[in-house]
Amino acid sequence: MKILIIAFLLFLKLAFADAHHFQLDNEKKWLAKDNVRLTYNQERIRAEFDSSRFNYGWFRSPIPFGEHDMIKGFAGRVRLVSGSHAWFKANVVLFRENIHYHQQPIMHLSEADSQWHEFYLPIDKFDPANGTISRLKATELVEGDNLQFILEKLQDSVVIELDSLRVVLETDSQNELKHLSLLNLHNRLRNVSSVHPKILLKGEFLEQVRQKATAGGLEQIGYEILIK
Repeated sequence: MKILIIAFLLFLKLAFADAHHFQLDNEKKWLAKDNVRLTYNQERIRAEFDSSRFNYGWFRSPIPFGEHDMIKGFAGRVRLVSGSHAWFKANVVLFRENIHYHQQPIMHLSEADSQWHEFYLPIDKFDPANGTISRLKATELVEGDNLQFILEKLQDSVVIELDSLRVVLETDSQNELKHLSLLNLHNRLRNVSSVHPKILLKGEFLEQVRQKATAGGLEQIGYEILIK
C-alpha cells in the first residue's frame, strides 16, 4: 500500500509539472506563419525561417491553462542553429473582440551562438504593441491566449531551437524566482545597448537604479551589483 501511495503522489507531481510546460512535441498545439517550418520532438521544437518571402516570421502555442492569476512569466532556452541577423522577441496574444499584443525582446541573434541561452519573460515586462494600449496583467489571461515567438528584420534564413519552455508561477521556489529575475535583468541590460552597463548609469537613470537597489524584492540584488 505504501508503494502505491508513493507512486500515486509521484504521478500527481509529474502531472502538475507537465500542466505548466508547453507541449513541444505536439504539432496540434502550434501554429506558424507560412514562411516558418516547424519540426518537433519530446525535447525541443525547431523553427526554420525563410527570409526570401518575408522579413519576419512567427510561431505560437496556447498558454497552458490553469492558475493564470498565479503566472509570473515564461521561461525557456533558445539555441541558434544557423543564420544571425534578426531580433528574437516574444508576444503574448490575447484573442478578444480585437486581438491584443504585448511584446518583450529576448535577444538579437547576432549575440547568439550554437550554445543554449536561457531566458525569462516576466508578465509585467511585456509592453503594449500593435495598437494595444493597456499593460498586461496575469489576471487578464484566459484559455486560448497564446505565447508567440517572432523573428523581426530577417536578413537571411534562420534556424532556431527552443526547449524547456514553461510557465513560471508565484508558487515556484524563491531561489528559482530570484535566479530568473536576475537572468531577466541581465538580458534586458544586454538588449538596451552594447555599451558596458555602467556607462549608462548617469543622471536620472542612475537615481532610478539606486532606488531599486534599496527597494527590496527579487531584483534588488541585481541592481546592488550593478551600481558597485
